[in-house]
Amino acid sequence: MATPPAPTDTGRRRARAALAASHPALVTEPATPVVLYTGRLHEGKQLDTLIEACGRIVAARPAARLWLVGEGPHREALSRRIHEQRLDGWCVLPGTFDDV
Repeated sequence: MATPPAPTDTGRRRARAALAASHPALVTEPATPVVLYTGRLHEGKQLDTLIEACGRIVAARPAARLWLVGEGPHREALSRRIHEQRLDGWCVLPGTFDDV
């Protein structure tokens, strides 16, 4: 499999604009660092660990964001964990998309 070309500034702006249009919590500047997870929100995925790491990342880079895209049985627990870690706004659970 070939490695895709590096994203251009124009491509990055278009992608971020499309995301922002799909969900208000996904509005960012093109240079904002984003960690994106797509998949089932299941306990076995260890997303709690990712949320914990997000707290450390945000402490060092306050503009950073974590987007956990998907649905599943662990959604409410993850939402509580985000709130307990005071990461509301930095870590977002926007739900699912028809076309990731």
